[in-house]
Amino acid sequence: MNNQKSISRIVAVMIVLCISLMSGAGAFTQTAQAATNPVKLYYAKFKDASSTKFSIYGYIQVENLAYNKSVVVCYTNGDGVWKEVAAKYTAPASGNYERWYFETSAAAASTFQFAVKYVVNGQTYWDNNNGSNYSLSYYSANRAALGESNVVLGNANKDNYGLHGNIYLKNIASTKVVKVRYTTDNWVTWNEVNASYLSTAEGGIEVWNFDVYKPTSTTQATFKFAISYTVNGVTYWDNNFGLNYTV
Repeated sequence: MNNQKSISRIVAVMIVLCISLMSGAGAFTQTAQAATNPVKLYYAKFKDASSTKFSIYGYIQVENLAYNKSVVVCYTNGDGVWKEVAAKYTAPASGNYERWYFETSAAAASTFQFAVKYVVNGQTYWDNNNGSNYSLSYYSANRAALGESNVVLGNANKDNYGLHGNIYLKNIASTKVVKVRYTTDNWVTWNEVNASYLSTAEGGIEVWNFDVYKPTSTTQATFKFAISYTVNGVTYWDNNFGLNYTV
Protein backbone atom coordinates (compact mmCIF):
# COMPACT_ATOMS: atom_id res chain seq x y z
CA MET A 1 0.00 0.00 0.00
CA ASN A 2 2.81 2.43 0.84
CA ASN A 3 4.36 1.81 -2.56
CA GLN A 4 1.02 2.45 -4.25
CA LYS A 5 0.63 5.73 -2.36
CA SER A 6 4.14 6.79 -3.36
CA ILE A 7 3.44 6.02 -7.01
CA SER A 8 0.17 7.97 -6.81
CA ARG A 9 1.98 10.99 -5.39
CA ILE A 10 4.61 10.85 -8.17
CA VAL A 11 1.90 10.61 -10.84
CA ALA A 12 0.06 13.55 -9.28
CA VAL A 13 3.19 15.67 -9.31
CA MET A 14 3.85 14.80 -12.96
CA ILE A 15 0.28 15.75 -13.88
CA VAL A 16 0.65 19.12 -12.13
CA LEU A 17 3.93 19.75 -13.98
CA CYS A 18 2.40 18.91 -17.35
CA ILE A 19 -0.60 21.18 -16.69
CA SER A 20 1.79 23.98 -15.81
CA LEU A 21 3.72 23.41 -19.04
CA MET A 22 0.72 23.33 -21.33
CA SER A 23 -0.81 26.41 -19.70
CA GLY A 24 2.18 28.45 -20.80
CA ALA A 25 3.13 29.43 -17.26
CA GLY A 26 6.28 31.49 -16.76
CA ALA A 27 9.76 30.18 -16.09
CA PHE A 28 9.94 26.62 -14.80
CA THR A 29 10.42 26.09 -11.08
CA GLN A 30 13.06 23.67 -9.89
CA THR A 31 11.26 21.04 -7.83
CA ALA A 32 14.37 19.70 -6.16
CA GLN A 33 17.50 21.59 -5.24
CA ALA A 34 21.05 20.40 -4.80
CA ALA A 35 24.24 22.18 -3.74
CA THR A 36 25.41 21.81 -7.33
CA ASN A 37 22.72 21.49 -9.96
CA PRO A 38 23.14 18.05 -11.58
CA VAL A 39 21.79 19.27 -14.94
CA LYS A 40 23.06 22.21 -16.98
CA LEU A 41 22.71 23.30 -20.56
CA TYR A 42 26.07 23.26 -22.30
CA TYR A 43 24.96 25.24 -25.33
CA ALA A 44 22.14 25.45 -27.86
CA LYS A 45 22.03 27.11 -31.27
CA PHE A 46 20.29 27.16 -34.63
CA LYS A 47 21.23 24.48 -37.09
CA ASP A 48 21.99 25.51 -40.65
CA ALA A 49 18.59 26.34 -42.04
CA SER A 50 16.86 26.83 -45.35
CA SER A 51 14.37 29.66 -45.83
CA THR A 52 11.49 27.43 -44.75
CA LYS A 53 12.94 24.89 -42.32
CA PHE A 54 14.57 25.71 -39.01
CA SER A 55 15.82 23.56 -36.16
CA ILE A 56 17.63 24.05 -32.88
CA TYR A 57 20.10 21.63 -31.37
CA GLY A 58 22.27 21.58 -28.31
CA TYR A 59 24.11 19.65 -25.64
CA ILE A 60 23.30 19.14 -21.98
CA GLN A 61 25.60 18.17 -19.11
CA VAL A 62 24.07 15.70 -16.65
CA GLU A 63 25.48 14.26 -13.44
CA ASN A 64 25.26 10.47 -13.58
CA LEU A 65 23.22 9.90 -10.41
CA ALA A 66 21.72 6.59 -11.60
CA TYR A 67 21.55 4.43 -14.71
CA ASN A 68 17.82 5.03 -15.26
CA LYS A 69 17.17 8.68 -15.97
CA SER A 70 15.20 11.00 -18.21
CA VAL A 71 16.49 14.22 -19.79
CA VAL A 72 13.87 16.34 -21.52
CA VAL A 73 13.84 19.78 -23.13
CA CYS A 74 10.58 21.68 -22.55
CA TYR A 75 10.10 24.35 -25.21
CA THR A 76 7.72 26.75 -26.90
CA ASN A 77 7.87 28.52 -30.26
CA GLY A 78 6.28 31.62 -28.77
CA ASP A 79 2.67 30.55 -29.22
CA GLY A 80 2.11 29.82 -25.52
CA VAL A 81 2.03 26.06 -26.12
CA TRP A 82 4.75 24.08 -24.32
CA LYS A 83 6.04 20.82 -25.78
CA GLU A 84 8.71 18.30 -24.83
CA VAL A 85 11.50 16.58 -26.73
CA ALA A 86 13.66 13.85 -25.21
CA ALA A 87 17.43 14.31 -25.19
CA LYS A 88 19.71 11.37 -26.03
CA TYR A 89 22.90 10.21 -24.34
CA THR A 90 25.97 10.75 -26.50
CA ALA A 91 29.15 10.36 -24.44
CA PRO A 92 30.73 10.56 -20.99
CA ALA A 93 31.99 13.97 -19.89
CA SER A 94 34.53 14.97 -17.27
CA GLY A 95 34.11 13.61 -13.75
CA ASN A 96 30.83 11.83 -13.10
CA TYR A 97 29.00 13.69 -15.85
CA GLU A 98 27.45 12.72 -19.17
CA ARG A 99 26.78 14.64 -22.37
CA TRP A 100 23.28 14.50 -23.87
CA TYR A 101 22.07 15.83 -27.24
CA PHE A 102 18.72 17.27 -28.28
CA GLU A 103 17.27 18.65 -31.49
CA THR A 104 13.85 20.04 -32.36
CA SER A 105 12.15 22.10 -35.04
CA ALA A 106 11.65 25.83 -34.52
CA ALA A 107 9.46 28.55 -35.95
CA ALA A 108 11.57 31.11 -37.77
CA ALA A 109 9.56 34.21 -36.98
CA SER A 110 9.26 33.71 -33.22
CA THR A 111 11.41 33.47 -30.13
CA PHE A 112 12.22 29.89 -29.13
CA GLN A 113 12.19 29.47 -25.33
CA PHE A 114 13.18 26.37 -23.40
CA ALA A 115 14.34 24.81 -20.16
CA VAL A 116 15.91 21.44 -19.35
CA LYS A 117 14.32 18.85 -17.05
CA TYR A 118 16.25 15.95 -15.49
CA VAL A 119 14.37 13.17 -13.68
CA VAL A 120 16.39 10.63 -11.68
CA ASN A 121 15.93 8.66 -8.47
CA GLY A 122 12.41 10.05 -8.05
CA GLN A 123 13.70 13.64 -8.12
CA THR A 124 13.23 16.32 -10.77
CA TYR A 125 15.91 18.93 -11.43
CA TRP A 126 15.64 21.93 -13.75
CA ASP A 127 18.02 24.19 -15.58
CA ASN A 128 15.81 27.14 -16.44
CA ASN A 129 18.51 29.81 -16.74
CA ASN A 130 17.99 31.01 -13.18
CA GLY A 131 14.25 31.38 -13.64
CA SER A 132 14.32 33.20 -16.98
CA ASN A 133 14.33 30.20 -19.38
CA TYR A 134 16.71 30.17 -22.34
CA SER A 135 15.70 31.94 -25.54
CA LEU A 136 16.88 32.13 -29.15
CA SER A 137 15.59 34.06 -32.14
CA TYR A 138 16.78 33.43 -35.70
CA TYR A 139 16.03 36.91 -37.02
CA SER A 140 18.21 38.63 -34.42
CA ALA A 141 21.74 38.37 -33.09
CA ASN A 142 20.43 36.12 -30.32
CA ARG A 143 20.95 32.80 -32.13
CA ALA A 144 22.72 30.89 -29.36
CA ALA A 145 22.23 30.10 -25.67
CA LEU A 146 25.32 29.43 -23.55
CA GLY A 147 25.15 27.48 -20.31
CA GLU A 148 28.33 25.76 -19.15
CA SER A 149 30.08 26.69 -22.40
CA ASN A 150 31.77 30.10 -22.51
CA VAL A 151 32.42 30.06 -26.26
CA VAL A 152 30.95 28.21 -29.21
CA LEU A 153 31.14 28.32 -32.99
CA GLY A 154 28.08 29.96 -34.51
CA ASN A 155 28.50 28.88 -38.12
CA ALA A 156 31.24 28.52 -40.71
CA ASN A 157 31.28 28.31 -44.49
CA LYS A 158 33.90 28.03 -47.19
CA ASP A 159 34.12 29.87 -50.50
CA ASN A 160 36.77 30.45 -53.17
CA TYR A 161 38.68 32.75 -50.84
CA GLY A 162 38.75 30.73 -47.65
CA LEU A 163 36.81 30.09 -44.44
CA HIS A 164 34.42 32.56 -42.84
CA GLY A 165 32.18 32.37 -39.81
CA ASN A 166 31.06 33.75 -36.48
CA ILE A 167 31.51 32.90 -32.82
CA TYR A 168 29.31 33.32 -29.73
CA LEU A 169 30.88 33.94 -26.33
CA LYS A 170 30.07 35.16 -22.84
CA ASN A 171 31.25 38.66 -22.05
CA ILE A 172 33.27 37.71 -18.97
CA ALA A 173 35.45 40.84 -19.11
CA SER A 174 35.97 43.76 -21.48
CA THR A 175 39.54 42.77 -22.39
CA LYS A 176 39.67 39.49 -24.28
CA VAL A 177 41.37 37.73 -27.19
CA VAL A 178 39.46 35.44 -29.54
CA LYS A 179 41.35 33.36 -32.10
CA VAL A 180 40.75 30.61 -34.64
CA ARG A 181 43.50 28.00 -34.86
CA TYR A 182 43.39 26.18 -38.19
CA THR A 183 45.20 23.81 -40.52
CA THR A 184 44.87 22.82 -44.17
CA ASP A 185 47.28 19.86 -43.96
CA ASN A 186 45.73 17.84 -41.11
CA TRP A 187 47.78 19.59 -38.37
CA VAL A 188 51.20 19.01 -39.89
CA THR A 189 51.34 22.80 -39.68
CA TRP A 190 48.85 25.28 -38.27
CA ASN A 191 48.19 29.00 -38.02
CA GLU A 192 45.97 31.36 -36.04
CA VAL A 193 43.88 34.40 -36.94
CA ASN A 194 42.23 36.88 -34.62
CA ALA A 195 38.46 37.15 -34.61
CA SER A 196 36.87 40.60 -34.44
CA TYR A 197 33.95 41.85 -32.34
CA LEU A 198 30.68 42.36 -34.23
CA SER A 199 27.82 42.94 -31.78
CA THR A 200 26.27 42.09 -28.43
CA ALA A 201 23.11 39.99 -28.35
CA GLU A 202 20.46 39.60 -25.67
CA GLY A 203 21.80 38.28 -22.37
CA GLY A 204 25.24 39.80 -22.92
CA ILE A 205 26.38 37.19 -25.46
CA GLU A 206 28.86 38.68 -27.90
CA VAL A 207 29.08 37.84 -31.59
CA TRP A 208 32.54 37.78 -33.21
CA ASN A 209 33.49 37.26 -36.86
CA PHE A 210 36.51 35.56 -38.40
CA ASP A 211 38.02 35.14 -41.85
CA VAL A 212 40.69 32.60 -42.79
CA TYR A 213 42.09 33.03 -46.30
CA LYS A 214 43.31 29.85 -47.93
CA PRO A 215 46.88 29.51 -49.18
CA THR A 216 47.28 30.51 -52.81
CA SER A 217 48.92 27.15 -53.52
CA THR A 218 45.83 25.26 -52.30
CA THR A 219 42.90 25.03 -54.68
CA GLN A 220 40.62 22.77 -52.65
CA ALA A 221 41.59 23.44 -49.05
CA THR A 222 39.95 21.43 -46.27
CA PHE A 223 40.00 23.47 -43.09
CA LYS A 224 40.22 21.91 -39.65
CA PHE A 225 39.95 24.40 -36.83
CA ALA A 226 39.16 25.21 -33.21
CA ILE A 227 38.35 28.41 -31.32
CA SER A 228 40.19 29.85 -28.32
CA TYR A 229 38.85 32.55 -26.01
CA THR A 230 41.31 34.07 -23.54
CA VAL A 231 39.97 36.31 -20.78
CA ASN A 232 41.19 37.09 -17.24
CA GLY A 233 44.26 34.92 -17.85
CA VAL A 234 42.20 31.82 -18.68
CA THR A 235 41.80 30.25 -22.13
CA TYR A 236 38.54 28.50 -23.03
CA TRP A 237 38.28 26.29 -26.12
CA ASP A 238 35.55 25.19 -28.45
CA ASN A 239 37.15 22.28 -30.30
CA ASN A 240 33.94 20.36 -31.02
CA PHE A 241 34.42 18.15 -27.95
CA GLY A 242 37.94 17.21 -28.97
CA LEU A 243 37.14 16.42 -32.60
CA ASN A 244 37.82 19.91 -34.01
CA TYR A 245 35.68 21.34 -36.79
CA THR A 246 36.11 20.38 -40.44
CA VAL A 247 34.89 22.40 -43.40
